[in-house]
Amino acid sequence: TRQQRFREARVELEQALPRADDLPETHYFLGLCLMNDGEAERGRASVERALAINPKFGYGEPYLRLGDFHVGRKEPGLAVDRYRQATEIYGSSVEGWCKLGEALDALGRLDQARAALQEALTSYRTAPWYRRSDDRPWKRRAARLLRVAR
Repeated sequence: TRQQRFREARVELEQALPRADDLPETHYFLGLCLMNDGEAERGRASVERALAINPKFGYGEPYLRLGDFHVGRKEPGLAVDRYRQATEIYGSSVEGWCKLGEALDALGRLDQARAALQEALTSYRTAPWYRRSDDRPWKRRAARLLRVAR
């Protein structure tokens, strides 16, 4: 199962950590494993450690996961901050713009939410062909949310 694979990866990463403590990848992937294995707070701290080593690591992906962490905790204001950081690093992130729009909508900032959702659609249209299949679900979600937000 997926849960079992996270546990197996976690064991490997925890063993590698003493030798790879200076690598953001180790901390980031360990953080993901912890977040998906019921230790969300320890996982968040590990992802934060990866970003302390290299704030631009992973094309903004760690900021997306931290935003998701805050959404799960019903903290849309903190999620907005993290999703904004993700889109500042990788401005073509359809997922980042879509999630930013959702979080802004949750805060009642509808004009900003619409602008972020529109940016998600623009990013999808200008994305290279090999990104489109990964981005398509986010494009659809942004389009649906944009229709509802009008």
